Amino acid sequence: MTVVPFELSASLVNSLESTKRLITAMLDERKTENQSSSSPSDYWLSFCSAFDYMLDLTPRSLAKIRLHTYHLTSDNYLTYFFEPTTIDPIWFRNKLSLEYSDIPQALLLSEPRQGGMGINIDGRLVSTDIGRFQQVVSTLYRAGVLSKLQSSTKRTLFLEIGAGYGGLAYQIKKIVENSTYFIIDLPEVLFFSACYLQLAHPDKKFFIYDPSDIDALSGDKDWLEYDFIFLPNYRKDFVRKFRFDLVVNMESLQEMRHDQVTEYLDLIHEVCQGHFYSLNQDRNVKNLQLQNLSEMLQNRFDVTEMRNPNLHQEAQSPKTRIRRLGKSTLVRLGVLSRPPVVLPHLEYLCVPR
Repeated sequence: MTVVPFELSASLVNSLESTKRLITAMLDERKTENQSSSSPSDYWLSFCSAFDYMLDLTPRSLAKIRLHTYHLTSDNYLTYFFEPTTIDPIWFRNKLSLEYSDIPQALLLSEPRQGGMGINIDGRLVSTDIGRFQQVVSTLYRAGVLSKLQSSTKRTLFLEIGAGYGGLAYQIKKIVENSTYFIIDLPEVLFFSACYLQLAHPDKKFFIYDPSDIDALSGDKDWLEYDFIFLPNYRKDFVRKFRFDLVVNMESLQEMRHDQVTEYLDLIHEVCQGHFYSLNQDRNVKNLQLQNLSEMLQNRFDVTEMRNPNLHQEAQSPKTRIRRLGKSTLVRLGVLSRPPVVLPHLEYLCVPR
C-alpha cells in the first residue's frame, strides 16, 4: 500500500510555507531562551538531528508527510508496500479483533485514505500506528471518559504534550468534534504535527505560535474558536489560563530529563480538571537523564493502571501459558537467545490529587 498524497490547494501551500517559517523562527528564538528546560534532552538532541531535513521539503513533498513519520514512530510504509511478506494481514486482523472486540464500530480507527498508509482490514486502512492510537481510544472508552466528553454540551479542551506527527490528535478530533486541541512540543517535532493536521483537516482553524508576535498569547482573542493550537515547549506556560478535560502524553515523558518531567507534571497537575492519560516506560532505555516516571506520577496524582481485559484473558489462557513455558524452556536450554531487557510500557489514567 503506497501513500496517496494529501490534496494540495493554494491555501494549503501557503499554510505549509508559513509553518516552515514559523518553526524556523521558533528554533532561532529557543536559542535565546534562558529556561534550562527549553532545550531538548541529550536523547532528543541526537534524535532530532536525523530529520532536520524536513524544513527543506517543498509543499508537494510534505503532502506525502506520512512517508517521513517513521522518524517518530518507526512505522514505515515499506512494511505495507511489501505485505504479505513483511506483515500477515490475517494475523493483523486477528490481533485487532482480539484486542478490541468490545469496542463500538464507530470507535475503530482508520488512517485517512489520502495521506495515510497501511493495509485494508474490513474497509479500514490500518497501520501499526493505528494500533497504538486504538489502544489509547479504547482505554478512554472503557474508562467512560470518551462518552462523557462526546455528550458534553460545552467545548472540550484537550492538551497533548509531545504529539509526534499528530496522528492521535487527528483521531480524537474526529471523535470529539466540538473541541479545541492544544499541542505542546519541541519545534522540530511540532513541524510534523502542524503540517500533518493542516493537510488532514484542511477545513479546521489553526493557531501556530509566531515568535514575531509574542503579544498574541497575552491578547484577548477567543482561543476556543480554534480547532488546533500549536505551541513550542518553551511557551508551555501559556496554557495555565485554561482548564483541560483531558491531557495526553504518549511515549514522550519517558524521553525527557528529570527536570523537564517535573515541570510538565506540575503543569498538568495545575491545568487538568479531568483525566491525564499516560502511556510511557518509566524511562527510555537510552535516556540516562530520568529515573522513574511512575514514582513521579504517584507523587502528584491518583494513578490507576489500565489493562486491556481482552489481553489479560488471553494471557491467562492455557494455550498462552503453554507457549510461554515452552519458550522459556528453550531459552534456558540455550536453543533460543535470551531477549533483551526492555522496560514495559505502563498505561495510566491519572487524576490530580
